[in-house]
Amino acid sequence: METFEYFLHDDRFDVPATLTVVVADMKRARERAEMLLSSSVHHRGVAVCRGSRELFNLGDCERRPARAVARPDGTSALGYLRSVVAQLLDPVRRRGWALSLDNR
Repeated sequence: METFEYFLHDDRFDVPATLTVVVADMKRARERAEMLLSSSVHHRGVAVCRGSRELFNLGDCERRPARAVARPDGTSALGYLRSVVAQLLDPVRRRGWALSLDNR
């Protein structure tokens, strides 16, 4: 059994996700990478490494900023998250406690 590190490039995130995969050989490592790449329309590419050496990559592994994912109400992911947190904090605000969602 061999251990490989996969760097999954997903268009929803700025940095690739890291996965550790243990398989029998290089052929199985490629099969798993192909399955992972095809498992979501958001998966752009998979870089497969052993140790600090990249063995191969599938798809597009170029680094680029994440694209905004629209929610059903038309807001971005951050806008949606802020609205959910605001709803959760509403009872706290009614008690007069000051809380802020901004980190400025």
